[in-house]
Amino acid sequence: MIGLGIGSLSLAVRKNCHGIDCFNPQPLFDPSDKRTLFQDGLGTAPVTGPGQPVGLMLDRSSGLTRGQNVVMNGDFRDGANNWNTIGGVTINDGEARIYSPDGSHTEIRQTDILTVGKWYRIEYTVTAYGFGGLSIGLEQGDLSLPVTLGQHSVFVRASVKNLSIRQASGPTDVTITRLSAREVFGHHAAKPVNGDKRPKLARHPTSGVRNLLDASEDWSANVGGAGITVEANASSDPDGSMAFSVLYNSTNINDRIIKRAAVTAENGKTYTASVVLNTSDCTSSKWSLALGKGSEHRVILEFDPVLLPASFIAKDSSNGTIWKSVSYGFEDLGNGFARISITGKAVSLTSNLLEVALWNNDVVAGKKVSVGRTQIETGSGVTAYQTRVDQYDITESGQRDLWYLSRDQGDDDLIVSLADPGSDATEFWMDEDGSTITSGQTIGAGDRVLPGGARLYTHGIINRALTTSEEAGLTKFLKRKLATE
Repeated sequence: MIGLGIGSLSLAVRKNCHGIDCFNPQPLFDPSDKRTLFQDGLGTAPVTGPGQPVGLMLDRSSGLTRGQNVVMNGDFRDGANNWNTIGGVTINDGEARIYSPDGSHTEIRQTDILTVGKWYRIEYTVTAYGFGGLSIGLEQGDLSLPVTLGQHSVFVRASVKNLSIRQASGPTDVTITRLSAREVFGHHAAKPVNGDKRPKLARHPTSGVRNLLDASEDWSANVGGAGITVEANASSDPDGSMAFSVLYNSTNINDRIIKRAAVTAENGKTYTASVVLNTSDCTSSKWSLALGKGSEHRVILEFDPVLLPASFIAKDSSNGTIWKSVSYGFEDLGNGFARISITGKAVSLTSNLLEVALWNNDVVAGKKVSVGRTQIETGSGVTAYQTRVDQYDITESGQRDLWYLSRDQGDDDLIVSLADPGSDATEFWMDEDGSTITSGQTIGAGDRVLPGGARLYTHGIINRALTTSEEAGLTKFLKRKLATE
């Protein structure tokens, strides 16, 4: 855990603790802990990587602990004892068959075992499947349950005291066993079940986001002429990851491959495009690396990959009317690898789509260049390369990943249902604008949208006011969370 760097804490803070836990926040949300993330509101599919939707985020403040199983005779070894049944239910040999061939109401139920407002993890095993589906009955409506063969679990916030498993709409024949329900302590944040709009898990390096180019290591799916062949994974770049060898067997100079950046260009800004070449896997020929859109809008670096850097020729195809201040760069990476770049300032773009392009100028079939680590960034020089899959997945060698919820701040909010934290609560969060600590809050019990901006790195509520030194320590923790200190 990250230490707070606090010399002395108030007596209200727990002893023998570390990091943010010393403040005993309730709740505490941390998207970097993927154990707490699920793609849907029922928690049937865990989040395993960036770009996946988040429909349920568990509160970490209670250590993800669970209570005792409140279901009695959930393995049905005692037959129908403790169970109320409706319709075509048969309980034999340690299994409950929920059978409704005509779609009439059929269910098994235990009464007064749940506490309204608490979260439960419901687990069960489907041992036989014929047709139809199952649902769990709640006050706000039935929620569909997975019915494939095998073990399943769902997270449910109880709105009624009864646990009811019933047939979904239509004829049903499903057999289950080993049914349990355990409270999952905490105040968890969820999107209403079946909500299409959900935030996504994302990451970027501690150094921030610089590479604007999606699929930065993949030239295989780009605009280009029919005569161009892209041979994927043909060679390794300096750190051992795979690059893409681009093979030109076309005699048409208009055949080129183009990668488009994830953002549009702005007049008045300077941009730099760079690639890493495996010169030992290239043939001697004249190539062009270009930045900008359209032949009249580009700044161009002509080069021969076998004769670097002596072969460089930088030019502006717009003669300074659209791009200006053209320059280029060269870095020998050793072992036959080199990084080249072209820089230009956008002054009067007629099309603001930002692109990097490659083509061969000799129009001779069979010429090839091995290229990887493509980057477009703002500014007049190259920086350390960032691998960018898309806006949700950006990494950099030697940099720690910062995980966050990526939100459109429209209709993808997660909602947490709180107990009353009192009239002098402290709420904190970290987003793209930095840390926010708001004290003296009267939040009240009930549903609450998670606050913050488009990138939410952490959020929590402390049910008391903080001393000056404690607030300084919490600020320090939040800054370390975002690696700004």
